[in-house]
Amino acid sequence: GEPSEGHGLHGEISHQPAHDVRVSRWVDADQVLVSASATLAEVTALGHHLELQRTWTVRTGEGLLELVDLTRNLGRETEPAPLLYHVNLGAPLWSPGATLALDAQRTIPIDAEAVEPWDRALDVVPGARERVFEHEVASGEDGWCAAAVDSPPTGLRLILRWDAASLPRMHQWVHPAPGIAVLGLEPANCS
Repeated sequence: GEPSEGHGLHGEISHQPAHDVRVSRWVDADQVLVSASATLAEVTALGHHLELQRTWTVRTGEGLLELVDLTRNLGRETEPAPLLYHVNLGAPLWSPGATLALDAQRTIPIDAEAVEPWDRALDVVPGARERVFEHEVASGEDGWCAAAVDSPPTGLRLILRWDAASLPRMHQWVHPAPGIAVLGLEPANCS
């Protein structure tokens, strides 16, 4: 979809160098944990000053990747901080036979290209254009939302979970054209 609310599609922070980059490894019981963290800043001379602390953690024996972001406004004024996470999936996980499951109370096609089905991978379609949907997704009792991608032909499964209070919107980007054939799951706090 097109960028909105006065911001470019990927914002400025994704183009900033990281500092305070750290990698840690430690043993906890029978697991080895690896964590990588860094700090990024988006600053203008007379305007905003936002700081992002990002930490990725993985554990042996689990197919789990945890991302924790902490964004701080260090500027003088209140600033909007639109967030949209891109979780892009391709083959072999997102290929014919794969399905997407989420508790969508309502699905809104963003434009005329966004045609059904949204919940399964299509065969590659020559000349296809991107398709974008917004889903109104219900959170569980724990306050988290989830989306699951299953690929029976490969035996692969991905579950994406996010905090519904921080990211109340869910966008889905699908592009079934040859050489692309991708699914984007995009929890967000903005359009």
